Amino acid sequence: MSFRLLSVLMLVLSVSVFADGEAKRSCGMDQHLQHLSTMDSTVYARMEQSEKEAMRHQRFRSFMSLEQRQQVRTIPVVVHVVYRNESQNISQKQIDSQIRIINEDFRKKQGSKGHNNNPLGADTFIEFRLATVDPNGNATNGITRTRTNRSSFGADDAIKSSSRGGQDAWDSTRYLNLWVGNLSGGLLGYAQFPDTGSASTDGVVCLYSAFGDTGSVRAPFDLGRTTTHEIGHWLGLRHIWGDGSCSVDDGFSDTPRSDSPNFGKPSHPLLKCNNDNMFENYMDYTDDGAMNIFTMQQSDRMNGVLDTSRSDLLGWNAFGN
Repeated sequence: MSFRLLSVLMLVLSVSVFADGEAKRSCGMDQHLQHLSTMDSTVYARMEQSEKEAMRHQRFRSFMSLEQRQQVRTIPVVVHVVYRNESQNISQKQIDSQIRIINEDFRKKQGSKGHNNNPLGADTFIEFRLATVDPNGNATNGITRTRTNRSSFGADDAIKSSSRGGQDAWDSTRYLNLWVGNLSGGLLGYAQFPDTGSASTDGVVCLYSAFGDTGSVRAPFDLGRTTTHEIGHWLGLRHIWGDGSCSVDDGFSDTPRSDSPNFGKPSHPLLKCNNDNMFENYMDYTDDGAMNIFTMQQSDRMNGVLDTSRSDLLGWNAFGN
């Protein structure tokens, strides 16, 4: 199945958020890929090439020593809050809660909601920290705040542009840009997959009421897992069901095949494609409270992306120490 057809299929899924009266997770990464492809027909080919490069480094990591594999890598983060009213102008406390959650999830922190006993569960050794130095070398708290006249934003990158009512990115070779605002069409968030778009639009977008676990968040997306999911895309992960039928895979043998996303809070066994689905995976569409795992192969892929497409992020001191 072609990437383009997969994107069309996922576009249908991502806007069918309340089809049965229940809130369902929606990710706009595929809508974003379609948007990018209207401007650059090479997007899908570059996506494939990026995956091949990351896969090579993923295999290389299997020959590394344990000490090398467990080297912690810290990604500098800037959060761009784009708001129309004060409920959307989320607090420092809400932002801090999201940074804590992604660190718990990516590090499989003992005692956190992101901890699991699955033998396939991985500590990715990737951490995130709000920048304390801005692109000009000045002190910062790693947060920008922009008031907008727009009621909402879609997956067309308007939130990433000051001329379109949003906020321009900081240098995306030095920072992970996280935009937080009011999104339309039931979207919870979307990410720019490695090597698919402009540096000026690179990063992750999240709905303000699905960011962190305090303040303006609303159940069932009130534990910060939207950001975890979207950063997974930003670091090269596909959805757990491979965005296709049983014959389509997400590229990892330690994530059981599926033919569709899972929603809500399922229980085991949940059989699809003759497999008990790993609905707890951050790259599925289940509720925040059901998610708790990246696998070891997913971890190696994300670190492979940090070795290739996003290697510049690790060479810049955005913390002033």
